[in-house]
Amino acid sequence: MDYNARTPLLQGQHHHDPERPHIAAHHDLSPPLPNRGFLYPLYGIPYLLAHKSLHPPLRSRLGPLLILYVVVLSILFFFLYLPHVLILSFFHGPLAWVNAAFMILSEASTLVAIIAEAFMTEHQIIDVFDTIFVDHGFGNMVARCRVVGPNGELGEHKIYPYLKFKDSGRQTFWYIVELPINLIPIVGWYMFLCLQGWHLGRWQQFRYWQLMGYGPEQRKEMVKRNRWRYWTFGIVQVSLQMVPVLSIFFLFSTATGAGLWAVEAERRKAREGYGEEHRDEVSRWMRDGEGMREGMRSAMKSVFPWKR
Repeated sequence: MDYNARTPLLQGQHHHDPERPHIAAHHDLSPPLPNRGFLYPLYGIPYLLAHKSLHPPLRSRLGPLLILYVVVLSILFFFLYLPHVLILSFFHGPLAWVNAAFMILSEASTLVAIIAEAFMTEHQIIDVFDTIFVDHGFGNMVARCRVVGPNGELGEHKIYPYLKFKDSGRQTFWYIVELPINLIPIVGWYMFLCLQGWHLGRWQQFRYWQLMGYGPEQRKEMVKRNRWRYWTFGIVQVSLQMVPVLSIFFLFSTATGAGLWAVEAERRKAREGYGEEHRDEVSRWMRDGEGMREGMRSAMKSVFPWKR
């Protein structure tokens, strides 16, 4: 089944409309992203669960990712568990056996996430991100980078949508370099988490930069203006990726949260009239939808009965 063909996620919200303005695409700089970015990886969890049209990309990769996880975990435990225990025994004493097991589990989860994002799920994660934009009325932004059908179907890409090898390779390099920090007693894991969050958080919005039409210099400026927001987002992202088995699901829920964060940024720019040449059109189509917050409330009610 083609999971790109779907119906609107939220009642009252619209798919791609050629008449709608391309918000802020003509500007060199955007205002800073909304605060509390660290919450959006968590927002993505109930939202992904509640919206079935986002499930097919996850289901299409679930089997291969589970196989990858079992293989990676088995290899790490077979070859590296005892060496981990030996090294940790100098720092953690009798707790080395337990800490080594947790360290292997977190390493396996993180390694699977890196491999999956680089080679196995990049296409599906981009589809999730684009779907969120289309279903919140920003299909015209997505249409800059790929074909979008009249009912929101996602088609072929117009520009190369993936990270360059040097960027994904840099992420892997920093992971390998910083991994030994885990050996530091008590604080090592937290230091590793913070450093990985610093490197990885920004890349969750790489697709947003593409939809905005940003070049390298504009991306650098975007990172500079949102450095701490990206960092806190990345800390939560890496924490979720370290959860055994569920890290596979969190790959997609984090991408969902990144998409919701970007949508909220576009909503806020529209509310504030960012882009005077589009003020009238923005006011018109904003009145047509219920807004992302209403959508989030609907998602919460769908997942958590006590929220109804």
